[in-house]
Amino acid sequence: MLIWRLVIRPMNDGAPRVLVAAHDAPAVAAALTPVYGAALEVVRSPFGPDAYEAAERFALLAERRGVLVATGEGIGPADGVVRRRVALLRVDSALADAAVPVPDGLLRMDVLISP
Repeated sequence: MLIWRLVIRPMNDGAPRVLVAAHDAPAVAAALTPVYGAALEVVRSPFGPDAYEAAERFALLAERRGVLVATGEGIGPADGVVRRRVALLRVDSALADAAVPVPDGLLRMDVLISP
């Protein structure tokens, strides 16, 4: 069972809300409902472990090539899915090739220098 993100925040009525993004939502819901009850909301991530690993490999390659300016992850406010964002100085052919296995919608690239 892989849990991508666990966020505890108040609902409109001030009650706690536990938002979990996970690849195997039913398994996570079964495991965590006894702990969090009605406060639990589990969102199924459309991206599996291989997709997140591909995004991580891309960021590591960008760092090794000296073009990574910033990186981070965030949970989408509309769907609760964890996505990755990178800021790069430029994208060369090696980085372009490394981005191919990353599914659309998982990785946002902001390129600071363009031709």
